[in-house]
Amino acid sequence: WGNHRWAAEHVVHSAGVVMASSPEEYASVNVAGTVNLLAKLDQPQKILILSSHAAAGPCDPSIDVRRENHPDAPVTWYGQSKLEMERAAKEKFPDLPCLYLRPPMILGPRDSASLPLFVLGKQWLQVKPGLREKLYSFIAVDDLISAIETALRDATSWSELAHRHYFVCAPKPVSDRSLLRGAAATFEKPGRILPIPLVAVRALSALVGLVPAWSRKIPNLSPDRAREIWPDRWVISPAAFEKRFGWSAAQDLDATLEAASHWYQQAGLL
Repeated sequence: WGNHRWAAEHVVHSAGVVMASSPEEYASVNVAGTVNLLAKLDQPQKILILSSHAAAGPCDPSIDVRRENHPDAPVTWYGQSKLEMERAAKEKFPDLPCLYLRPPMILGPRDSASLPLFVLGKQWLQVKPGLREKLYSFIAVDDLISAIETALRDATSWSELAHRHYFVCAPKPVSDRSLLRGAAATFEKPGRILPIPLVAVRALSALVGLVPAWSRKIPNLSPDRAREIWPDRWVISPAAFEKRFGWSAAQDLDATLEAASHWYQQAGLL
C-alpha cells in the first residue's frame, strides 16, 4: 500500500473474497484489506462498502424476515469476516462516512458465485438439499448497481448515516425449487428435481471436509460453506433502504437467470 493517500470524493469497495479455505484467509482481504484502504483515503464525501446478507445470517425460528434491527448471527467464516469488516471500520474510522450495503444472493452476468446453480440446472437430475422448501432473498446484479448509484447520488450528507448498514434485495424471496426450475429453463431442459435428506448432505459435507482437494473442487459443500444449506429461510427486507433512498428493485427473475446463463455459456463455464 505504501505511503500514498488518495483524494476521492466517492469510493465504492467490494471487499471481495467469497471463497477461502480458512477464517484468516477471509479476514486478510475482507477485514485487513478494507482497513488498509480506508486508512489511505483523504477526506472522501461518501464511502460505500459492499458487505453481505451473510454478515447477518439466516432467519432464526422466531422471525420470517430479517431487518436491520435484528441481532447479527453469521454462520460462516465468510459472513463473520464481513461483519468483522464493518465493526473494524467503525472502530478505527468512526468519523468516515461509510455506508454498508448487505446484498443477498446476487444473480446475473459475471457473478461467479451463482455458477453452481446453473451447473445443477443443466443436469437432467437436479439435486436439491433438504426435503422442505427453502426460501432465499436475491438481487439481480443490475439492481445492485442501481442501488449503489442511487445511494451515491443522494443529495444529503452521509454524516448521519455513518456506519449504518442496509439490506438491498428484490421485494419477494424465491424458493429453492423455483431457482432450480428457472436455471433449468434457460437450457430448455425441465429436468427432475431430486430432494436429498439433509442428514445425507451433512454426511457428504463431512466427507468433503476430510479431503482438501474435494473442498477446493466443490467449496459449497465444505463444512464451513455448507452451514448456509441447513437453514430454511435466508430472507431479508429492503424496506429501510427503499424508504431512505427511494429505490426499488426492477429486474425480472427469469430475465436475470437467462442473462446469467447466457454469459456463463459464452464464457465457456458451462
